Amino acid sequence: MPYSKPSLVSALLPVAALLVGALAAPAAPVLPTAPVLRCDFPVLRYDFGAVQAGGVPVMHMFHITDTRKTPITLGQITTACRCTSASVDGPNAMLPLTLKPGQSISVHVSVDTRLLAPGQADKYVYLRLQGESLPAYTLEMTGIVRPAASALRRP
Repeated sequence: MPYSKPSLVSALLPVAALLVGALAAPAAPVLPTAPVLRCDFPVLRYDFGAVQAGGVPVMHMFHITDTRKTPITLGQITTACRCTSASVDGPNAMLPLTLKPGQSISVHVSVDTRLLAPGQADKYVYLRLQGESLPAYTLEMTGIVRPAASALRRP
């Protein structure tokens, strides 16, 4: 059988079929595989403005209300770094703590400015429900830290 040189059309036909197939069949959407947080609690933020490093601690009281129709049990409070501390305030402030619908608690957050470098500061506190690994609430303290007065003095 004699060899015949393929035509340009027959050579490009498989490529064209692939392109048409790719255009005609959109790829399936990629769904996130991370676990979905089952609580609809917000990030609560307090902007403390500008403070001097090494000055007095920055403190704020966050007020949290159970707006759901079922009770929730707060099991753990953690902070993202050692310069931040947090505790539930009030007479029955031991964790785990169950909040009934409409019930509120206060969480006292303190940031030790002696441990902060100058610049933007974003400090986080996480409240987790009992038995959950993902936070139900995220409390954020944000602001600007200015250099300590002693760092500004020149000999």
